[in-house]
Amino acid sequence: MPRLLVHNWMDRVQYHVQKHPFSNDEIDLVLKKKGPLILEKIVNNPKIAYGSTLLTAVITKNYIIFFQLGDGNILVVDNDQNVRCMFSNKNSGSDDKSSIESIVHTESLCMDNGWLEFKTGIFDFQALKPKLILLSTDGYCNSFSSESGFLKIGLDYLVLLEKFGFSYLSKNLCNILRQTSLEGSGDDITLGFIYHM
Repeated sequence: MPRLLVHNWMDRVQYHVQKHPFSNDEIDLVLKKKGPLILEKIVNNPKIAYGSTLLTAVITKNYIIFFQLGDGNILVVDNDQNVRCMFSNKNSGSDDKSSIESIVHTESLCMDNGWLEFKTGIFDFQALKPKLILLSTDGYCNSFSSESGFLKIGLDYLVLLEKFGFSYLSKNLCNILRQTSLEGSGDDITLGFIYHM
């Protein structure tokens, strides 16, 4: 499955590059922000400009399948309000910011053989007992000084959904994420969630 995802992504990128070559404004912007070496890399290998991490949850009646390429987090809050990070890289004994910060280089869809870098997990639906699944970019976890602080968002979102409902959260989510970023990493944050009512 990861190989198919990367292959399809590469096909779409190639099609888009052919139909929409880089504009002079885009080239000037890369040159100004990143310099001539990066510009040369992008011109020689345009898929780099489209590089992206990927977080995926596939839910069936009996199983949940998670795929992750690169930075970000997949959190599951179960029916007993336990929060679990599905692909945690930290040692259970540490709770410092360095254990959750992104590294400068991250795996991406634009990498050759990127499918080999996917983290995957298949879980029995009844064993996992998901009440809420959150998929977020690394800008979210990097806005917290500790992993425990970040994991708390699972319960916070569950409370919001149970107390105020989906409409309330969808209306306020942009402001919540913007405020978190301003007080934390300053990075953009994307969040997707699946709530089992």
